[in-house]
Amino acid sequence: LDPTYNYGASTLMKTMASDSGNHLSALMEVDVSSNNFDVNKIVKAEIKLYLVNSEGSNDDHTLCIGRMKQSWTEGSGSGSATGDGATWNTYNGSASWPGGDGALNDVDYDMHIYPAYVKGRASGGEWATTTYHTYDVTHLLIDAIENRNGLLNMLMFAKSNASNSIWHNWGSDDRSTSAQRPTLEVTTASTVNRQAKWCAVAWGKASIDMDDANWSTHAIGNGSAVNDFGHYGQ
Repeated sequence: LDPTYNYGASTLMKTMASDSGNHLSALMEVDVSSNNFDVNKIVKAEIKLYLVNSEGSNDDHTLCIGRMKQSWTEGSGSGSATGDGATWNTYNGSASWPGGDGALNDVDYDMHIYPAYVKGRASGGEWATTTYHTYDVTHLLIDAIENRNGLLNMLMFAKSNASNSIWHNWGSDDRSTSAQRPTLEVTTASTVNRQAKWCAVAWGKASIDMDDANWSTHAIGNGSAVNDFGHYGQ
């Protein structure tokens, strides 16, 4: 892991929790400004991620998805110091993250922080290889539409370390198979009462896939928290 490396062109977004202090986190951004969503009609918004494979221990752990306060640049690297995109140290290849290396302090903890549950490897093999995982980001989407000009900017990160090292490799927007790229699915209705148990009438779904320029994804990570904290990688 190298804190100056960019992975903007990688086909994987890697997340990691480790008792050694290593972290890997995934940056995700989608622009929905051209979709003209009416927040009063949004019932639910979910991000759908494809888990290519997993590595490491059998321990389960919990990731979190939170709103990023700092904008960032995707970059063109596949594990190299390109200087044109986000790294563990910087948000654009040159300027440091305002909250410090790794960007965790650039997450808006006043907004909803969503748990993203994932398991470790099953005994004798990889857990949940080639399967989809869906996470609710409704309030983050509504906030993006109302307050961020339709820019949904997120960090998927491990809030605390697991007892052993665990990697999960998610499909990025650069996967050659379009079905393995992240998707945002928005469910709408003609009227919405979010306090009600049921929201009926005129259901509809709008899917935004990774084929267009609305999306960008990226992975960031660090190395040893002892002497080499700040390593970037996947």
